[in-house]
Amino acid sequence: MKTIKAMLKVVMLFLAVTPLLTYSQVNNEITKKSGFDITNLDRNINPAKDFYEFAVGGWVKIHPIPDDQTRWGSFDILQEENNKILKKILDEVSSNKNWEIGSARQKIADFYSVAMDSDRIEKEGYKLILPELKKIDALSNMDDFYKLLAEYHLSGMNPLFDFSCDIDAKRSSIMVSQIYQRGVALPDVEYYTKDDESII
Repeated sequence: MKTIKAMLKVVMLFLAVTPLLTYSQVNNEITKKSGFDITNLDRNINPAKDFYEFAVGGWVKIHPIPDDQTRWGSFDILQEENNKILKKILDEVSSNKNWEIGSARQKIADFYSVAMDSDRIEKEGYKLILPELKKIDALSNMDDFYKLLAEYHLSGMNPLFDFSCDIDAKRSSIMVSQIYQRGVALPDVEYYTKDDESII
């Protein structure tokens, strides 16, 4: 009888503890997969004095800006990881030269191969954009300029400005037309002052 009672106690203890162990394991998995990581916080900072450093100070310490980057955040890491996945896909697709003609894989493989052919790119230089440069060179008045600008916008290039429809900045319940300035300058003064084809 004592043996049966002892066995029942062990079984009851097992039944009582198992759900707790299971909950602990599940809870740990949920914690690991959570979108918020408390190590991103810097708890040495008083949030009332500097909430930004409190909220992201830990992340900044763990993730210094790499030498080849001008900024570094979680979306940059996401982009880098995505780039690795895309490169793997492109390498796999372009390694096969026998895709069905006209298939998406064949088109992707051809496009990637042409884009990665640096010898051909160096050899051809800016020949591919010569027709566009000639159009620009042929401009003689503002009417011609407006027509070319419209032609480029219709083709999706959007020089000088970008026109779109987006959520209003002050009333998020409505969509409004928006116009943005596009890049209107070259990156360095040398692009304007140096008469050197290698800079193009």
